Amino acid sequence: MKVIIAILLLSASAARAEDKPAAEALMPWEKACDPDIKKLCKDVKDDVRPCLADHEKELSKDCTKHFSAAGYRVAKLCEGDFAKFCADAAAKGTLGKCVQANADKFTAKCRNALVAGSEKQTKAEEKAKEKAAAKKEKAAAKKEK
Repeated sequence: MKVIIAILLLSASAARAEDKPAAEALMPWEKACDPDIKKLCKDVKDDVRPCLADHEKELSKDCTKHFSAAGYRVAKLCEGDFAKFCADAAAKGTLGKCVQANADKFTAKCRNALVAGSEKQTKAEEKAKEKAAAKKEKAAAKKEK
C-alpha cells in the first residue's frame, strides 16, 4: 500500500499549470506529461488527469514514470474518504501518513482500491526488475563475445 500512497500524492496535485499563478511551480507529472497533454488532451481546459487516465496506453514513458492512471483512479474512488479524514494532509504533504493512519476508517470501496492498486503496482515493479535483470544478462553475454 505504500507504493499506491506515493502515487496518490502525485494525483492529489493541482490540475494544470495554466490554471496556477505564474510563480507556482509545475508538478513533476505536469512537466513530464506536457507533450502528452498537448497531443492527447489539447481541448481539455480544466483538470487533464481524467484525460490522461483515459489515454493511459498511449502515454509516453516519461509521462507514465510520473503519472499513474491507476493512482488517479484510486484517488477518485477515495476522494470522499480523503476529504473526510485527510482534508489538510495533501496540502501539508502528509497524505501518505494520513492514509496509513486512517485506512481502517475508509469505505470498503476505497480500502479495496488501495489494496488492488498496491498489488498491481507490486506486480509491475517485479516485472520491471525481471526485465532489467534480463537486459543486464544479455549485455554481459555480449561483452564476453
